[in-house]
This record gives sequence, structure tokens and C-alpha cells, in this order.
Amino acid sequence: MPVDTVSPHDPLLLSVSQQLALRPTLQSLGVTQAQLDQQPEHVIDYYCDALVDFFCEPDADEISPWLRITQYLTQAVADEKDADGLIDAVLTQPDGAERGTPLAYVIWHHGSLALALTRGAGRVWVYSLPRGLEMLETWPLANAERLDHDAFEGWVLSALDVAVQRIHLIDLQSVATIEPLDRQLAWATRLGDLFRQDTEQDALRDELAHQLPAWLRNAPPSGRLAYSKWVLAMARACRKYRGQRLVDQVPGDGPSPLFARLLALQLRRVALEYSLQGREGMTERGYRRVRAAVRTYASQRLEQGEPMLFRPLSDGQGFVIGPTEGGPWVLLRPWTMPLLQQVDTPVAAGSPLADPFARLYQDFVVQRADAALFEEPLHTLARLKQVGGNLLQAAEPDNPESWRRDVNLLRNLALLLIYPGARHSSPSLAAHPRIKRLDTAWAGARQQLSRLQLQRLRALRRPVSSAQVEAGLHRVDGGLIYNKDENHFNVLSNIRLGPLLNVDVVEYQVVDDPQRPVNRGPYLTRDAHGEWEIERRPRLRRDLEGLSVTARKAMNTGTALAATQSAILAHANRDAQATGMLPVLVEESLERSAQQFEEAAATLERYTQTRHTEASIALVRQLREEASQLRVRGQALRIEMIRLTCTPNMGDLTYLLGQNLIRIRRLNGRVEETIDAARDYLQEFEVLDLSNGETPLWYAHFHYPALDTGDDYPSAAHLKTVAQRRLGREYERQAGIKVHRGPISNAAARQPFLSAPR
Repeated sequence: MPVDTVSPHDPLLLSVSQQLALRPTLQSLGVTQAQLDQQPEHVIDYYCDALVDFFCEPDADEISPWLRITQYLTQAVADEKDADGLIDAVLTQPDGAERGTPLAYVIWHHGSLALALTRGAGRVWVYSLPRGLEMLETWPLANAERLDHDAFEGWVLSALDVAVQRIHLIDLQSVATIEPLDRQLAWATRLGDLFRQDTEQDALRDELAHQLPAWLRNAPPSGRLAYSKWVLAMARACRKYRGQRLVDQVPGDGPSPLFARLLALQLRRVALEYSLQGREGMTERGYRRVRAAVRTYASQRLEQGEPMLFRPLSDGQGFVIGPTEGGPWVLLRPWTMPLLQQVDTPVAAGSPLADPFARLYQDFVVQRADAALFEEPLHTLARLKQVGGNLLQAAEPDNPESWRRDVNLLRNLALLLIYPGARHSSPSLAAHPRIKRLDTAWAGARQQLSRLQLQRLRALRRPVSSAQVEAGLHRVDGGLIYNKDENHFNVLSNIRLGPLLNVDVVEYQVVDDPQRPVNRGPYLTRDAHGEWEIERRPRLRRDLEGLSVTARKAMNTGTALAATQSAILAHANRDAQATGMLPVLVEESLERSAQQFEEAAATLERYTQTRHTEASIALVRQLREEASQLRVRGQALRIEMIRLTCTPNMGDLTYLLGQNLIRIRRLNGRVEETIDAARDYLQEFEVLDLSNGETPLWYAHFHYPALDTGDDYPSAAHLKTVAQRRLGREYERQAGIKVHRGPISNAAARQPFLSAPR
């Protein structure tokens, strides 16, 4: 991993990434491969709905990822000062309606989303995380999006909107299975547009992620987040204590804050690694108990309100970690392997230790200085395959500033675990027209309306015409009416069903005319008690015009294929004229082409079931019509070639029978003949062409050694053309020309003839 100079926004990138580390995946949502195969566009929309829910859902502290990241950006901007006082004005009144001027916008600035502030004319101050605060003399209106409500909420929401756009730019044909698509979704939703985009770094990050040990690479998102937090805590300790180590402690001095912090981190690491590897019975719950027990920054060591204690084992060989009653417990034996073991039954132990680190100090530093817990940052990185041997050799232990390198490496690893790269990146957003995927007019992280939104809502209110009619929201037959006045505003419901994923999304929209609905207000939701309330979450726009990137690709493929039909038909006609070409091969060639046309139509229909255009509908119809034409022409060419063939066989006859184009008639009885001085009895059958006035197409000759030989036991049976009906071995000897005799060699082949009427 390269050792870079830490830029000012790197800690913020790490904090944002940790907020997003537990975002949904297709696997966590229970999406199956069959669902992805059948309706991929519905799966993508379903994922985006779940992503928006995750982004807006408050945690135990009533703070959503959206609000938390908004706070991060607000603090980042608060550290800047500008000569015009624009930043102070926006920080004081982030609500655009209250602020009036200056105006706030989100723009693309050197490849990242930036906050632009202006008083409406003249200079513009632009703040971006990669570049800080800059002053522009010209206003880049081309890609500006005005933030009418909270400027910082809108800035974060723009990043989410770009993530949703990037999701819809993923080529579903190149990542057609759940696992690689999940990796692409993780890459698309990391909010990297707030920071900086680097394709080479994305490829490197993906490569480094595959070098991690399998137990960490395949860990669940919660496990990777926990390891990322541990690595970051290690980096902070390394920075605070400038690279000092556990073994730097002088015996006899007693445990220092450094010792307590580093030992707590190492115990936490071992417990976490054991739980991720499933070693020694360690579970996530056991890890949480160890983590709570070794906390050195709180007066009480608790795990979900339960005190976590250190008690010495009765045999004097270690400690038991956990509550007094109620397992599981974790056994710590510092001088043996394994170091930790989770048990579910009580073990004999002494009284709780008031200061466990004083006891551990004696055991670890004074007596057992070679304990396995003494792992330094570079050794951890090397064990996780993130540092090469040359870098490890160049550790420079005598360099007082070498700890800076360790801090950078640890931060890079902490970020790698939760900020994925991508091997298959989506097309650049700049290459496509930017379409808002989220309806943000009534969105807000704080779940309260802005001044502008309140003004809009009040504008919808109309005086009621009757004193008996109560103003407000009223349920009517499952819908809503605002002010309950048929002459004014109604609230209509638009129920969108997703039968594949069993998700019903009911969206209520304020409109001013039921016949021509126009969005004029917030979305409304009904809680578990049936009460209606305004919802301030962003919603996916489902009425966007045009095709997705994948649909456009399918459209281009289908258009190019449709243009080849005439050439395919011409090539088949030439093959049909070629000497020795089998009829079945000509039909099979056109059948394969027809299947390609049908597959192209099915692919296009699959990717346009949610969003389609008149052109895409017409192309699907055209491809299927052309597939039918190819199939019909293939059948016609095969029939024509069979009729004209000089070498008929049972395959040809069976095919024509299946198409109901021929019938077979038995002629007279057995006729005595002499062939090569031997007596023979011939039974003749006539194959009649039903499409040509029942004229004879072929003849079948069954030869029997005796007049009373069973019908199904001929000495020979074969097909002959009309022209060669009466020609035999004498003709072959005199003319030197071979007479064609298509063999009828088994009972199944003889059955159509023997069952034929006279």
C-alpha cells in the first residue's frame, strides 16, 4: 500500500465511510439470483429504495447517516473564513428561505461536488473538500443546482443522488450475478464524489482488498467496520504516543496510560480476529464483552448496561472476562495459545479486579515480555498482506519520525476495509446528461420543514366554503383530501407495486386537479396507528424519460442486429443453392439467428420494463417479427431443398410427415421379381406431395424373400426418387450410374409405410 501524505480531508473521508459501512447489500436484502435474472431493473430500484431508507433512518442517538454527514460537512466549512462573510452567513442561517442572500449552490468543481456561495453577482466562493476554499471570478452556471433549503443537507443529498445515478449506470451485463454486483453497488454508494475520484486508486484498492486474508476479506460488513474502527483506534494511539510500544515500558514503574490503551487495543484485536475466524468458540457477542471490559476511557465497563469484569482464574493461569452471572464468558490466558477462549458455562474464579491493568502489567511486561500480544503496527499490516517485505525491512526503528508512516498505513488500511474500489467502474457521469434520480423538494435530514416548504404548504390551504366542513387532512375511501373541499386541492394516492420483491410503495401526492395531477406539496405517510404525517425523506423519481445505460446498450445491440437480417437471408439462400448442403443445416443456421434476435428482444424488454420509450417498444416488436421471418424462411428453404433432392432419406420423410406435407399410400400387393437370378417379392409404397396436387414425390420399395414373409421382416427396404423408380442393378451395370436407395433400416422407420392404407 502506498504511503501518502495525509490530506486534510482524509480523516473526514474515513468518518463518512464508517457511517456508510453498514449500508444494505443485495444479499442482506434477500435478493435472489433468480430475481436478478428475471427483473434486474426492479431489483436495482428496490435496492435504491432500501439505500434511501438506510440513509434517512436514525440510530439509537436519533441521528441518521444523512444528518451525521451533514454535521461533518458543516464543521469542515466552519473552519474556513472568507472576506465577504458568505460562509458565516450560511452557517448562521443554512435555510435558504430564511437566508435570502447569499445564495448557495452545489456544483461540480475539479471532479468533486462543491458548495458554491454568492450574493447573486460578482465573485463566487467555492468550497470543496479536496481543494478547500477558492474564489472564482466567473460563475459556473452550467452545472449549478440551487439549494433552496438547508445548504448542507442539500450538499449531502446531492452526493446521494449522484450515487443513485451511478447505480443506474452499472452495466448489468458485465456484473450479472449477486456477488460482483454487490461489490459494484458498494463502490457506487461510497459518496466518493464529495472527495476525489481516482480510477487508478480504485483499481489499486480493489487489488489490495483481494490480498487481505480470507477471514477478513469475506467478513460481514459489521465485522469489517469493527476491524476498521480498531485499526483507526490503533492509528490514533500511535499518533498520540509517537510510536511508543508496550515493551518500551520500564519494569517496576507500574502501568502507564500508554500501557493500558495499547494492551486494551491488542486484547480487542485478538478477540475480534477470533470472532471473525470463528476460533475457540468466539462469537460477536464474546468480542463485544471483551471490548467493553478493556475500555480505558469510561468509569464503568458495561456491555448493554451489564458490567464486564476481570476475575483471576482459580488455577492462577489467567483471567475470566464477563459478568458475574449469565454467559458467555471469555477466558484469557496471556502466556499460552490460544490467548482467548469463549465458554458458556461458569468457571471457578476469584474476586473481580479493581484495576485489571495493574495485574496484567505484572503478567505481561515484568514476567512475560515475549507474549503474543506485543504486535506492532507494521507486523499487523504485514500479517494482513498490506505491507511488502522491503517496506518492513525499511522500518527505520531509530528514526524518531517513523511513527508517521505507521499512522498513514494504518489509516489507509482502516479506509480500505470500508471504502471499496472497483475492477469494473461505471461510465463517467460527465458522459451522460445528469438526471435527478431523487425527488428532493420535500427532503430533510432534521425531519422538520424549512421555511420555504412551510410557505408552499400554506399556499395550498384554501378557505372552506362551509362552516360545517373541517379544514385539514381527511381520509376518504383509502385516499386523502386536503381541506375537504371538492373545488380545491385533493391528495391522490399512487400505489406502485413490485410483485417480484413483494414490496408495495404507496406514495401520496398533493395535486391541484385530480385529472391533471401536479406535485404541489410533500409526500404523506401513515404510521402504525393510522395517523397521517408529512414525510421528509427523498423519494426515487419513477417518471424519468429515456432509457437507462444498460437499456441503451441493449437498444444499440438490437438495432445493429436488426440491420443484419437481409444479409442473413441472402447468405441462407446461397447456401440452399450450394451442392451437397444439407437442408437441415440451412434451417438450423436460420434458427440460430432467429434465437439471437429473440434473445436481443428479450434483453431489451428486460431492461426497459421499468423505463421504456416508443423506439424501444418498436424495436422489441421488430426483432421478434424478424426472428419469426427468419424461422419461417428457414423452414421454407428446408422443405424446398428436400423436395428437390436426388437423395431422399428417412430424416427428410419424417420431417415432411411432421409438417403434414406428404402422405403415404400402399400400391397393390407384392409383385414377384427376379434379381440376380434370385426370386424376390416387391411391395411398393407411394409418397404423395400434398402441396402439389398429391403428385408422387418418392417411392419406397420393400423386398421380401417369400410371398408370406411378415410385413415387418423385409430383406431390404429403401426410398427411391420418381425418376429412378424402375431402375435397378441391371441399369447400374449397363449405365455405370449408381441408383440412390435411401435405407429404411429399422422398425420405427418402417412403421409409417406399413400402417399406410392401400
